[in-house]
Amino acid sequence: MIPDHVLSMVVFSVLVALFFATVNHRDRAGFWKSAVKTFGWMALGSVAFAWLMYWTA
Repeated sequence: MIPDHVLSMVVFSVLVALFFATVNHRDRAGFWKSAVKTFGWMALGSVAFAWLMYWTA
């Protein structure tokens, strides 16, 4: 088990980004572009959601 929540979020974001990039693109350029964009939005969304939970608790 991963002891750090941030590391868990990053690992989960990477795995999901790679999965969706694999499903949606056939060429390498599109694969990496999609993986990076998906990871960025997932990481940003997770941090925003954590911030929202912190300030509304």
